[in-house]
Amino acid sequence: MTENKAENEFEKLPPRISRLFELANNLWWSWNEEGRQVFRALDYSLWRNTGHNPVMQLRHTSQEKLEAAARDPSFWNCTTWLWQSLMNHNKRRRMVR
Repeated sequence: MTENKAENEFEKLPPRISRLFELANNLWWSWNEEGRQVFRALDYSLWRNTGHNPVMQLRHTSQEKLEAAARDPSFWNCTTWLWQSLMNHNKRRRMVR
């Protein structure tokens, strides 16, 4: 799947939580407990049924659940915090190189 096609597939993500696409496509979430918790919180049974694969989970999450997550202040705050943590992690890695 091309990158452009993959991005189009996730256009259903509400703008407020659209960073989930980029978080899901960066393995950083896998060694960050809060990263795993965000995907668990989105839809725990789907998280388990997709083998803890956030990309697959986002593909199969209903629009209704995505909209509800975007309206949930604690979910949005956690997603925003995770995004900032990932950006800080990437910044530190660039400085070390």
